Order: sequence, then C-alpha cells, then structure tokens
Amino acid sequence: ASDGPGWYRHVFQGCDDLQETYWRTFEWDVDAPDGTWAVFYGRAADTEADLDAEMWQPLVTCVEEAGCSEQASFTDLQGKFMELEVRLTAIDDDGTGEGPKGCSQSTGESVRVKRISVSHDCSAPLG
Repeated sequence: ASDGPGWYRHVFQGCDDLQETYWRTFEWDVDAPDGTWAVFYGRAADTEADLDAEMWQPLVTCVEEAGCSEQASFTDLQGKFMELEVRLTAIDDDGTGEGPKGCSQSTGESVRVKRISVSHDCSAPLG
C-alpha cells in the first residue's frame, strides 16, 4: 500500500499596486520515485481573496524521476498574487492503471517536494 494523493499549495505575492506583475518562471526540486508523480498547476488574481475564483491552469503535466530538479515558464498568468499547487500521487503497488501522460503507477513510495521558487518582473508606467 502507499500514501494517498495529496497536494501542496503556496501563494506568491508579486509587485506593489503601482507596478504590473509579470510572472516568469518557477523552479522545483521534487523526489518523485518510480511509480509516483507530481503535477503542477497555477492561478493568478489581483487580490489574494480572488484566487479561489480563478481556474487552475496546468503548468507541468508530469514529473516522474527521483531527485528531479527543473524549471518551467508561466503562460498566461496575470495578477498581483499567484498560487502554485503541486498535486502529489503514489498508487498501490499492484501496477495497474496509467497516470497523467502515461506515467506509471507501480510503487508505494511517496513524492516529496523539497523546494519551489518563483520569479517575476515588475514594471511601472512611464510618465
């Protein structure tokens, strides 16, 4: 048997009210043993309270490699606040089924998030 699915979420704050926020990249360091996966989602809004009303957008569809450390770019996320979610899954070791984009589901080890970082730029109107 294994741990059931879970998730980790974190809200990142962008630029102050006088500047536009441009979310650029995120980096992660995740232990995803064979048969487990981590799927990254993001959403953004102008206030933290408005995040719940936004739809999650898939950012990285599958991580399935022990000690995986990677970087990806954001697409179409706009707002002062950005929430990142990592969905973590480990399935019973019966070897049945397929995960996102064909990820195997064959072991009972847990996925571990070790580090997530986000970069953004700020710009102010000229004049």
